[in-house]
Amino acid sequence: MSSQTKALAAPNVKDANNNQLKLSAIKGDAVTVHIHAFPPAITEGSRIKLFTKMGNAEDFAESTVTTVPSIIELKVRKSFFEENLASASSATFHYTAANVGGAEETSEKIILTVVN
Repeated sequence: MSSQTKALAAPNVKDANNNQLKLSAIKGDAVTVHIHAFPPAITEGSRIKLFTKMGNAEDFAESTVTTVPSIIELKVRKSFFEENLASASSATFHYTAANVGGAEETSEKIILTVVN
């Protein structure tokens, strides 16, 4: 059985370092996530939805792509991680891209260790 490579790369968590998200090092009240928008998987008008999960808690952020190629910047509340750190020590990030024609694809996931 062979594994399939997804067309959409995992999101890039700008505030992470060595697969770790250190909350005390984050300036401001949000974690910055970059998504690289390149055709043909992502086109102008595509809806990007970022999913962030810690334990049973999930947070969302959305954006519409206006230009390709481009880097879409989304924010996840820092408080989301702080509120869920007691019950989970890692966070999973992935996104979906829904094109104007209706086709939706899911990205690869990235899992980060979350520390205070």
